[in-house]
Amino acid sequence: MQPTGASGDAGVDAELAGRREALARLARRQRLLGVMAAGLLLMIAVKGTVPYFFARAAPGSIPIGVVSVLAGRALAARWGRRIRELRAVVAALEATRDMLDHPAAPYVYLTPRRSPTAAPTGCARPVRAYREGRAAELLPLVGLALVGVFCGVVDDEPAPSRRHYTFLEQSSLDALGFVTPVHAAGEWALEDHAHATGGRALVNRVGAVGASPALAVVGAVSAADLRAETRCKFMPGHDGRACGLVFRYADPQHYALARLDTAGVTVVDVVEGVESPLGAFAAEIEPGVWHELGVVATDKRVSVSWNGQAVVTLSNQKKPDGRVGLWAPADAHVWFDELAIEIEPRQRALELLPILGRRG
Repeated sequence: MQPTGASGDAGVDAELAGRREALARLARRQRLLGVMAAGLLLMIAVKGTVPYFFARAAPGSIPIGVVSVLAGRALAARWGRRIRELRAVVAALEATRDMLDHPAAPYVYLTPRRSPTAAPTGCARPVRAYREGRAAELLPLVGLALVGVFCGVVDDEPAPSRRHYTFLEQSSLDALGFVTPVHAAGEWALEDHAHATGGRALVNRVGAVGASPALAVVGAVSAADLRAETRCKFMPGHDGRACGLVFRYADPQHYALARLDTAGVTVVDVVEGVESPLGAFAAEIEPGVWHELGVVATDKRVSVSWNGQAVVTLSNQKKPDGRVGLWAPADAHVWFDELAIEIEPRQRALELLPILGRRG
């Protein structure tokens, strides 16, 4: 037997304190890593299923996020094994300290094979120490946080934020990416027009009597904050003398509309196919003449312009996500010359460049 002495007792206490500190630190890091991995996984799920609240994920960001989550969980499991190992070491050290504090001390058997002159270690069986530094523990947490920021902030651009349709193509409206959901409202076609920009324009001819208004909606563009502008004219000699710009479109029964007719400019909200007026500007709108019609919808504010002048401004408007398109009464003959759309899917729409090269 070998007397342990005060130095042996102090050595056990110092080693026990160090191991306890390492155990507590690693347990905190493991919990934080688990929370970050779960948060990143939730963000990926929300971005993939509820694009209304988030910008689209950048190409490859979701796979990177998933791999990062799996790597984080694997690292958390590895740290869990080390935590169990440290707990075993702490338990062994506590047992050793109890032995040193026992009334039978200062004579304690250290190990059958230890030299009587060897310094006491406070543990009968050597256990691999936890030597990973704090920087090595923090690096995975920082990396996972950066991946979360990347997946949560970076936007994808599969659909450009700015679109400009000139209607000069020798093609159909469907080929340009438009959807025409009301088939009885009149035929849409791209045709030659001597007074249109580039000599061609989009026309909607008279449809079936009593049919719902004709709609031509851009299929790939959907947002709440937007700027849109078109040129349109309705021809005389028909009962329906109006043309309009649709925004925040959900379906043929639900959308917002800025309309030109012979009485002026009107903004309406269409719900279940029924129009509810929101604002109007009285003016004499001449048939057979090109008119510029624009809409700026940002946050809860909507502004409608006629020939470059803001004539109707609305505030405290609801802000649903929706598409943009063109509108014409079923009993009208209407021409559209160009459509420009610019969309910012988050807080505010970008500036819309003016339509150039027009001629009357």
